[in-house]
Amino acid sequence: MWNKLNTPQFKRTLTLLITLGLIAYAMVFVQMWSDDKTLQIAKGASIIPLNDTVYDNLIPNSFKTLPDTIADVPIAVSLVSVILFSLWTHWKRDPLRALRRSLFVLNLLYFGRMVSLSTTRVPPSNPEYCRPFPEGSQVFLTSLNTLTSNLRSCSDMMYSGHTSILSTLPYALHLMLNIFQYCLVFLFELSWRVFTSLQLLFLSQCACTILWTCGLQFCWV
Repeated sequence: MWNKLNTPQFKRTLTLLITLGLIAYAMVFVQMWSDDKTLQIAKGASIIPLNDTVYDNLIPNSFKTLPDTIADVPIAVSLVSVILFSLWTHWKRDPLRALRRSLFVLNLLYFGRMVSLSTTRVPPSNPEYCRPFPEGSQVFLTSLNTLTSNLRSCSDMMYSGHTSILSTLPYALHLMLNIFQYCLVFLFELSWRVFTSLQLLFLSQCACTILWTCGLQFCWV
């Protein structure tokens, strides 16, 4: 067991996982600092929110009554599904390499989010989420609640963390399309020996249905 863990591949994977945790925690501190700066710039005056034309005019009112956390579970499921799918497609070759690629993409996205939040400031979409920087031990408790989406930040909507996670989905879809392509080639080669044209059409329709279902599963938010 120790020999499997004491390998360069496992150490690189563990390093990327720890780095992701550190970047995510630093990103939360930047969010709290950005919220505090927004309040300091306002100097006690009421903060005018950023006008969202699409949300105000095109989104039905029934959707606006949904809780803000409505997308948290689908986003988390999508992220886990992408990572598990990558591991499954590389299981016989190098599953840790697939995991490292997913972690590396997430590291880049969240680092970019942290830099964006620290250098850019726009009017918040909901000023009620703005709060001063916590003091003392409340810093770690507030950062933990923000990291787990139990506490909202007024700078959160500027560079959405959910969008960062969704950006990893094309990677999984790319793998799916490659697998589907090889399946079609295999069926085409085999059809000349085994299947009739009607059977091949039926199998192709089944394959398209499976691909469409998987695509909806990974893209649904």
